[in-house]
Amino acid sequence: MRDAAFCAAPPDIAVAQTTSSIQRGPSGLPLPRFVSLKGKSVNLRVGPGREYAVSWRYLKAGLPMEIIQEYDNWRRIRDSEGTEGWVYQSLLSGKRTAIAAPWGKGDEGKAPAPADGDEDCVGLDRFGGA
Repeated sequence: MRDAAFCAAPPDIAVAQTTSSIQRGPSGLPLPRFVSLKGKSVNLRVGPGREYAVSWRYLKAGLPMEIIQEYDNWRRIRDSEGTEGWVYQSLLSGKRTAIAAPWGKGDEGKAPAPADGDEDCVGLDRFGGA
């Protein structure tokens, strides 16, 4: 005989509780959500506008990003290494992508640095030094 304490709630109740707790941005889409870069050259800015300085330039289309905030047509994003900044919405695609990286003992979740001349690993260019 089964113990009644282990019975789950009906699925429709569980779904209603989950969807009501989803945070939505001004666009009506959920926050956070995952997207990818649309263009081959995308500037990451320190604020939501062209008057703000560029802190990074992504040089590879399709890199996965997480939208964490919205302001007008600007999206605050976080990349796979935790870097955050603002990108204009038209430079992002709703297509979800991923990065495959080898696991290593003691790497603490960081992706390995690309080897010199590795064409497939070109992706980031840091502005303003380290």
